[in-house]
Order: sequence, then C-alpha cells, then structure tokens
Amino acid sequence: MVVIMDADNIVNASFLNKLNDAYYSGCLAIQTHRVAKNRNTNTAVLDAVSEEINNSIFRSGHTRLGFSSALIGSGMAFDYDWLRQYIYRAAHVGVDKQLESMLLSQNIYIEFLEDVYTYDEKIEKKGQFYEQRRRWIATQFTNLFSGLWKLPKAFFSGNWDYCDKLLQWMMPPRIILFGFLVIFSIVTTWYDWSLSLKWWGITFILIVSFFMAIPDYLVDNRFQKAIISLPLLFILMFLNLFRLRGANKKFIHTVHSDHSSDKN
Repeated sequence: MVVIMDADNIVNASFLNKLNDAYYSGCLAIQTHRVAKNRNTNTAVLDAVSEEINNSIFRSGHTRLGFSSALIGSGMAFDYDWLRQYIYRAAHVGVDKQLESMLLSQNIYIEFLEDVYTYDEKIEKKGQFYEQRRRWIATQFTNLFSGLWKLPKAFFSGNWDYCDKLLQWMMPPRIILFGFLVIFSIVTTWYDWSLSLKWWGITFILIVSFFMAIPDYLVDNRFQKAIISLPLLFILMFLNLFRLRGANKKFIHTVHSDHSSDKN
C-alpha cells in the first residue's frame, strides 16, 4: 500500500496508476513532478522558475546519475508501513526533509516520476516569499546540524545518497549564492580587474547552469519582466539569515488564493 501526502492536485487516474506501478516495482518512496499552478505575479513567476531548477538538478538530474531524488513537501508517496513507523519521529515543521533524511540514512532510494504532475500554487507576494523562505532556511540548517554526526558513518559505509544530501544542505540558498557572486565580482573588478575574471567566469557558469535547468515554456515575456524583482528578493533572503530563530518550531502558513481557473 502507498500513501500520498498532499496530492489533491495530481490530476487523473492514469497518473495514480503510474505511482502504483512504481510502488509495486519496489519503490518505497516516490516524488512526483511538482509544477506551478499559477504565474500571475513576478514573485510567482520566479517561484515557478526556482521550482523547475530544483526539479532539473535535485530530482531529475540526481536520479539520472543514480542518486535519490530530493523530496519537495507535496506530491510524495511512501510505503504505508514505513511511513506509519517513522512519521512520528519528525520533530519540527520540515517534515519532508526529516523523512528524506530518515529514508537516505536507511539506504532507501527515492524515485522521481517526471511525467506525473502535481500542480502547486506559487506564492504571489514578496512578503509571503520572505516568510516561506525563512521557514525553509531554518529547516535546512536544522537538518544539516542534526545530520552531520552521521556523515562519517555514511561515508565509510558508502551511503553516497546521504553524503550528497548533507552537501546539498551545506549550500546557501540559490539566490543568496548568485547575489553574493555578482557582488563579489563587481567589488573585485573595482579593486583589481585581473582578480575578478575568475569570479565573473564562475558567475557566468552558474547563470548558464540555471538557464539549462529551466524548461523552455517558462522563458517568456513574464519571466523577462520578473527578473527585475531578483535584487529585492535577494535582500529579503539575506535578511532572513538573521531571523531564523524559532522559524522551524511552528508552521508559518503561506496564504494561497483560488487559481482553479488559471491555465498557466
């Protein structure tokens, strides 16, 4: 038996059949392909783009290299007996990441079904982005520090999935990484242009990697207009680094609207 968490937006029975097929082939944990339900504001557009970058790199890309897919919080399916045993061990609001850590520490592979879609409403306002990402960052750091002590055992036992997950959690949020690379490149250009060449090169490689990970359908006029919001979102993310205390102790609700008729 398989349990699906937060899957009201998996759209038809054929998708459920594919989930069941994956489960009965031996997959105890499955992540479906979460895509944007709406792209009606600049923030929602950038959130949709960020979602697909994560899908390309941390889900589809990882499974093609033989690693487990990352879980994402909705559109997930688990073996019922396993979930019943471990769900109550989740100690804070980032349940998906805690379950992911438990699965990987037990060498349980997480499959990604790229052609099974779960539609998720993207946040529309910058204030909602700020609060949501605050919770996400706090959860990431909490899981990193709680899991680091298992790293030596995972490494020497060859549990590369778990090692890879800890490395992912060591990475700063993508917009923070990109923003500081741009700032550092500009500062080194002013200080010594020859030192700045490698930083501009790294920044360029990062930009190319992002664009390769974005599906063509998202690169449209709305995306081009939404890019102007990136500096403000970078500032909000940076401020979040100083407001992490307590963010993973209670659920910070993300306000949603009704976009049942949105065709994007």
